[in-house]
Amino acid sequence: MRVLKWLYDNINRFVDILIVVVLTLMIVDVSVGVFYRYVLNHAIAWVEEVSRYLMIWTAYLSMGMVLRDEQHVGIEFVVNWFPPGGRRIIKVLSDIVVEIFLLVVIIQTIKYSEVLSIQRSPALGIPMVYPYLAVTAGAFLMFMENLKLIYEYWTGKKVR
Repeated sequence: MRVLKWLYDNINRFVDILIVVVLTLMIVDVSVGVFYRYVLNHAIAWVEEVSRYLMIWTAYLSMGMVLRDEQHVGIEFVVNWFPPGGRRIIKVLSDIVVEIFLLVVIIQTIKYSEVLSIQRSPALGIPMVYPYLAVTAGAFLMFMENLKLIYEYWTGKKVR
């Protein structure tokens, strides 16, 4: 169990740092694009595409972080009518449904990546599998966080 906690903590630390790096790169990319377009009157063709892909990666990497803190949008007013034991059961069951969905997303995006390795992006010419891998990475991070939440609610280490 100690090894899993160490692995979990280090994956989260790495992802948190990666989000900051990717967001910083996006800010620099957009700033350079604005400077070249409006100050030098020479637009760089690939700036918009890079910022779009960096934004996609930021969003998908952040999904796991948001799930870790349980900050996703949810409708809880009906669930709050139940006693604490009922809330716990509903939370575990709904998280299991989410876990199954995330597993399907991971499997399907891995299958689809073979097709995407052929397609190229318009400006950069990179395989489209790289931008779309953000979906797989984000689903995996959410899967990991959701599995931890299921365990914590099931064992009673976390309560609503």
